[in-house]
Amino acid sequence: MIKGDEDVVSSTPTSAQEEEEETSVAPPAEQKTVSYELTETEREKIADSVKIQKSVLSTSFKTGLKVGDAYVFAFGINNINPLPTKFRLAIFFVDAKSSSGGMSNNIVADKDTMVDWLSRTDFSTISLDQQEQIIVPLVVEIKAERAPGQKTLPGSYNFEVWAEYEDRPNHWERYSNEKHRLSVKVVE
Repeated sequence: MIKGDEDVVSSTPTSAQEEEEETSVAPPAEQKTVSYELTETEREKIADSVKIQKSVLSTSFKTGLKVGDAYVFAFGINNINPLPTKFRLAIFFVDAKSSSGGMSNNIVADKDTMVDWLSRTDFSTISLDQQEQIIVPLVVEIKAERAPGQKTLPGSYNFEVWAEYEDRPNHWERYSNEKHRLSVKVVE
């Protein structure tokens, strides 16, 4: 027996239940399955690079996302410091743009709302020993709003992400000069 099977209760429907099921035929509601897990494909994209770079982002641009979709990027950190070090991820919303007829237009978006698109990402402190690497998932979930009361429009939404390290207690510095640009293109 599989654990949890003991809680399964089966029942035989009564004739009234059978009649109700036959007369109330409603199409099943479509439910989209959204994964917040890092795929092996994304992990493999940076498996070698994270060994020789301070930080690396697997993919910088993901297209074809709709409201309700999520994409999980891989972000790698390599501790090249001579001692064990604490790290954390930092993210900043840069801008949003739509393009139509070859023209690029700014989309007004609220920075706090946009950073909320990354709320499923774990931004807790990461401790790494000397020469230790880690690949962490960076989850971007396309939410219904780009600002309070403003629905998300088709276009490119751009973020910068980087690693910071604690160089002394409660003092964080950018780990490398590189800011990684992360963009998601939202479609209707």
